[in-house]
Amino acid sequence: MDTFVDSCWYFARYLSPACEQAPFDVEEAKRYLPVDVYVGGPEHGTMHLLYFRFWTRVMKELGLVPTEEPVTRLITQGIVNGPDGRKMSKRWGNVVAPSTIVETHGADTARAYVLFAGPPERDFDWSDEQVEGSNRFLRRVWTLAVSHEAKAKDAVWAGPFEGKALEIRKAAHKALKRVTEAIERLSFNTAIAGIMEYVNALYLAKELNEDAERAAMREAINLLCVVLVPFAPHFANEVAEAYGSTSPLEEQAWPTWDPALVVDDVIPYAVQVMGKLRAEIQAPLAATEAEVRAIAEADEKIKAALAGKTVKKFVFVPKRLVNFVIA
Repeated sequence: MDTFVDSCWYFARYLSPACEQAPFDVEEAKRYLPVDVYVGGPEHGTMHLLYFRFWTRVMKELGLVPTEEPVTRLITQGIVNGPDGRKMSKRWGNVVAPSTIVETHGADTARAYVLFAGPPERDFDWSDEQVEGSNRFLRRVWTLAVSHEAKAKDAVWAGPFEGKALEIRKAAHKALKRVTEAIERLSFNTAIAGIMEYVNALYLAKELNEDAERAAMREAINLLCVVLVPFAPHFANEVAEAYGSTSPLEEQAWPTWDPALVVDDVIPYAVQVMGKLRAEIQAPLAATEAEVRAIAEADEKIKAALAGKTVKKFVFVPKRLVNFVIA
């Protein structure tokens, strides 16, 4: 009763745990169910998940829940293998205790490492070296924040943002967009990879010589804390507090990116000759067909491919590719 039966409907009881007249409040069930995402191990596939679904269908027939299926999306998590390559188990004596990592590197390192190791659905082999790598990344974030704290944490600039300041803001908002979308896909390793690239971009800014640059970096560090908090909450809040945050990041609304700052000024075009890829060029976002063609024809590889040939047709697919059809 306390395993297979209770685990079939506990999620619905969570909606109204104080309800004494019924298993749960039906109106609450209509509002919140089905569950958006269920994360479970592969061992559940042939028993618990079947009972879970059957029980929900019974509750649907009784008018207690709005749907026959208990969840919208199932994520079957991968297995963590020990240093010896076998599944972590007390039986094999190859379990790595989280407390060991916490004592050495902190809880955020352990959390960031596990989420960065790979997609949640895949198995992965434990690596002490990669744990060290996650710790080095967090230290790198700390160094970046500290290096700009004195000049940037109180910086204010009404605009406009140009040059380096604009590039810093673009990097920040592109990172916010990328990480947000990755989290929504539950692609946590991709999200962390995006944060790492973002940190690299901020390091390229180096010295901040103008008020606009310092204000842009203040915004960038604050957004860095926001995108980092799902993976390293203690660490992110510590940095955010140093930059003026007065409440936990988890309690703050998730920010939105500025659409104008996530659009590239230049975009890549694949250049084909008779349908075969010959080169890739960069063209301004607003470039016309004639301008893109001129850039393509100036490319050395395309020059060679078109030498002595007659172009019968030029195919232009905006923001994607061009194709030269030759005689």
